Amino acid sequence: MQLQPRKGVLCMRKLKPYVGLTALLLLIQAVVTVQLLPPKFAGWVPVTVQPGQTLWTLGTSHCPDADPRDVIQAIEQRNHIGGSVKPGQVVLVPTKRLSSWSRLTF
Repeated sequence: MQLQPRKGVLCMRKLKPYVGLTALLLLIQAVVTVQLLPPKFAGWVPVTVQPGQTLWTLGTSHCPDADPRDVIQAIEQRNHIGGSVKPGQVVLVPTKRLSSWSRLTF
């Protein structure tokens, strides 16, 4: 009489190759998601706009390690402004860009 493996063991043997593939696909999805999300910023400080300053100059001077376009978008969203600033206006400006990987939550 030959012993037959239990049905659960057979099922696990069939699924085993797919576990690694599933993990790889989840990793690829996480990397793609991180690259597509807009960057997050921290260290927001209030800045009084001086004559001649623009959102571009504010972004490049206070957060030089980030893409100015992303900084400008973040400033506009945080301060609920659109496109331009006026001398004497106080706006919150980020001082650092957060790592892309800090946005992943599992």
